[in-house]
Amino acid sequence: MKILGLSSTLSISCACLALLIGCAANPHAVYERLYAVDRSRVLSTFNEALATGRIEAAIPGNEIKISVTESDRVFDAGWTLSYFKILLMEGVPGRRYHFTIRSICDCFGLTKTLLVPYVYAVDELGDSLGEGPQNLTAKDPTLSLPIHLEGSFDLVAGSSGKCYFLVLADNRYTGQPATNWHTSYTFSDGTERELEADIVISPVGTVRLEVEQR
Repeated sequence: MKILGLSSTLSISCACLALLIGCAANPHAVYERLYAVDRSRVLSTFNEALATGRIEAAIPGNEIKISVTESDRVFDAGWTLSYFKILLMEGVPGRRYHFTIRSICDCFGLTKTLLVPYVYAVDELGDSLGEGPQNLTAKDPTLSLPIHLEGSFDLVAGSSGKCYFLVLADNRYTGQPATNWHTSYTFSDGTERELEADIVISPVGTVRLEVEQR
């Protein structure tokens, strides 16, 4: 599943090159460990997730950074098995919100990875308020972000205003390329060498999330 190719050209030092070609976690190995977890760690309903998951706060207008890791609980959505995180936003009943999620490339090491995110928004009873994103786009690096995937969706807060976000990974295509990375390395004698690599899908990774009131 290749989402979109992109490239980045820069001059780097030998120290940076060592980081770029170093060791990194194998997504397939992480995937195998995910499917071998104790079934007591696997939840299959939103109510179970809300009752047992560790909940972090999400404040409208503020970006929050979280990491989905192998130490997290596991959620079986039917179409994907994934480690997950839960966020809680205290919203205004009936108010519309815009949810943006950015998945950050772990671009150090020979194996460059990122997580393909999916989010379920539910109320305190586990009833759906929305989900997504339906479309993810690969973005070039910025001053504040490395290569990343970005997507969004809208939701309307329920009668209590409470919105819970279950942040999952779409692991159906683990190990396949999501996008690619390209750079130009300048040697001390002035010659250049082109370096490129696929950025592959991993069950774990870092995401940044932001909720805005509409």
